[in-house]
Amino acid sequence: MKDDKYRYKLHLRDQKKSHLNGITDSLYTNLINKNSGAFWKSFNNKLGEKKKIEQVVDGHTSEKDIANSFAACFAKICSPNSADHFINAHNSFKQKMNDYRIDLSIEDTLFSLELVENTIANLKKGKAASLDKLTAEHILYAHPCVVLIITKILNLMLIYEYVPDAFGQTITVPIPKEAKAKGNASSEDYRGITISPIISKIFEHCLLHRYKKYLASSNFQFGF
Repeated sequence: MKDDKYRYKLHLRDQKKSHLNGITDSLYTNLINKNSGAFWKSFNNKLGEKKKIEQVVDGHTSEKDIANSFAACFAKICSPNSADHFINAHNSFKQKMNDYRIDLSIEDTLFSLELVENTIANLKKGKAASLDKLTAEHILYAHPCVVLIITKILNLMLIYEYVPDAFGQTITVPIPKEAKAKGNASSEDYRGITISPIISKIFEHCLLHRYKKYLASSNFQFGF
């Protein structure tokens, strides 16, 4: 690992040196040819400071106001379209939950150590961390006892029917819907990408693996 890291640093150093030499050669050629227009154009493109476009979202320029604007926009998107329909659906769900009877024993619903271990091994690397600052690499390269601890925690959640509030505390990053972000934009021109805690992702993958035969999506569900 140290050898690979050393070779990687050497490669970056060589690339940086090659890039600087390329800039020097380009400027030198234009200067020898007495092409002042091409010289300054090359100089400004490679060495000059790029003009920064001030980001304006919903008429706001400060980061705090823009963040609040995004928060209000995404909260509106996640709100029910009809309050009455939401209340009726919620009451219907609660009623079905009260009448629900399970035929399996608790042992048949728990996650095995093998399932959790395979789920962790299939986690995608290089993803951003959530509020807990943990990434997939922290779990993948941790001591094997961590897998056992996570397995016990997830099973306790199943036994006591409890999910920590921290699982719902995520980071939402606004991504422009268009390839080129405009200087003056609306919050509706962005879509929110949610970064969830890595432990909650493991829990969700285990649930999907165990209960996928009971789950179905409508053809009208699309990507949501």
